[in-house]
Amino acid sequence: MSVFEQGTALLGKVRSADGTIQTAQLLEVCRSILPIVDKLGTGFALVKHDVGGNIDRLATCAATKPEAYGHDAFQMVRDDVAAGTHTASSSVTKGLLWLKRAMEFIVALLDKLYTDRNVTLSAAASETYYATLQQYHGWIVTGTFTVALKLVPSREAFFDKMGATAADDASMQHMHAFCTAFGGLLADIQRFLAENDLDDPAKLNTCIFHLASGASAAQAATMVEAEENWLPRMTKAFIALDSSSHAIDTAAFAAAMEKVLPIFEKIGTVFLFARHEFATKVETIVAVAPRMSTLDQVVLAGKKDATITRKNSPARNVHRLLNTLNFIAGIFENLAKGMGLKDAVSDAYDRTLAQIHAWVVRAGIKTGMMALPTRECFLTSIGETEESALHHAEGFVVAAHKLVGMIEKLYVGVEMPRAGC
Repeated sequence: MSVFEQGTALLGKVRSADGTIQTAQLLEVCRSILPIVDKLGTGFALVKHDVGGNIDRLATCAATKPEAYGHDAFQMVRDDVAAGTHTASSSVTKGLLWLKRAMEFIVALLDKLYTDRNVTLSAAASETYYATLQQYHGWIVTGTFTVALKLVPSREAFFDKMGATAADDASMQHMHAFCTAFGGLLADIQRFLAENDLDDPAKLNTCIFHLASGASAAQAATMVEAEENWLPRMTKAFIALDSSSHAIDTAAFAAAMEKVLPIFEKIGTVFLFARHEFATKVETIVAVAPRMSTLDQVVLAGKKDATITRKNSPARNVHRLLNTLNFIAGIFENLAKGMGLKDAVSDAYDRTLAQIHAWVVRAGIKTGMMALPTRECFLTSIGETEESALHHAEGFVVAAHKLVGMIEKLYVGVEMPRAGC
């Protein structure tokens, strides 16, 4: 059964016997959309964060009054309005509104692919975005989405990843049936929001991820406490790799790289796609670790089978990870110089990742940088003070640069690709 057939089957269970929209069943349909978002490419990682965050927000609220809220999703919103909390960015009302808008975008995109069998996925995604979500996005968020729209796969590759065939009429009909059923449900949600003057037309100019999280101040404090040791943990992992007396352990290298991941969520929505790319590359290193215990073996294998410059090969991915490591080290170096976060990130990006990104990605990221948090907010989000961050970051920067130098020696004589995404 295809994802579209599964989605249509789930939609048949959303309404109760008396016609209300049941929360758990609605959210299950929305969760079934996430694999489709994944297949749109790494640029849509930020959309997945947004959708997942809003699903979690509604599910958390529904659990507080399972009988009333489970039976009728709209009752959560009515109570939100009655309490006067519905205008907050982290409210249940805003969660339903933005979840509905994201789902409308996906349904409209799929419907466009159904009605126009010749349109490319990139063209369809761009047209659909400007017809749906863009009207609610300010120029900063629009710039971020511009990057995502340029990173989508081909139409054929998209349907292939979905286990369907673009030219197969049966697959198209299943997709159309799903769009028709879900579109009707979304229209009912929109009608409810509009009738109650809850279809907020305000443009979004801030980080989608933080809006989607819906965290209260107390929850945010708890998250900071839980992540308080992230920077020193990452520093220790790289210091442990900082040795020129032996070959670098592949599994240890991958484990250290995994500790870098949290920073992408802290420096802004525009880098969520970079997080996904980074994580995917780390996964390829983890996969080869059992049979190639050291990085010199990984690189040597790439040289022998001529895959060292091939996109997504383990050897090339190791080299790409070095660019990101230099980027992160550059951010902390710049912060140590007293720069604000925006300037620190922009300068580090220009010196590292910009060298391997296509111009359209660079342009979108530069625009998205306008939405980066302040230096103070960033340090708070990682649980550090100015003094503690400087102390821990110094060790990380030194270890990271030494590690990069060691690994770069493995690529001597090989001209690694620099342009492209």
